[in-house]
Amino acid sequence: MKKTILLSIMTLLFAVGAQADPPLPLHTIEGNSGCFAVSTAYMANPPKEGEIFGRPSFSTSAIFAREKNLQSFAVTENLFGRIELGYAYERFGLGDWPSDVKTAAGAKVDNHLGLHNFNIRAMVIEEGSFDCPWY
Repeated sequence: MKKTILLSIMTLLFAVGAQADPPLPLHTIEGNSGCFAVSTAYMANPPKEGEIFGRPSFSTSAIFAREKNLQSFAVTENLFGRIELGYAYERFGLGDWPSDVKTAAGAKVDNHLGLHNFNIRAMVIEEGSFDCPWY
């Protein structure tokens, strides 16, 4: 039930925040700009010229692999086109591993693991600066 409500809210946010240009690059599962698990040099949604804040970026990612699964919910905000603040919550479903631990060691382990990621990235050298070709 909670998953359905959260996904509905995220879908609504995407629909309300729809714009002509895509908010690329995407997010990693850890909550910074990139694609799935690989960060990129580019930041998501930099502000327009003369503005301080870019549009916030929201994302969800999910992997369902039989008994084990992963869900990630991320948000980033870009400041001055050079600083990216991000947060992500990851939920890992551990499948049958908790019951295996209880059988082998008698210890009780939760069925899922939650991880909070707070991150900050900064663009130190802008692409094309110093009149040098960057290739």
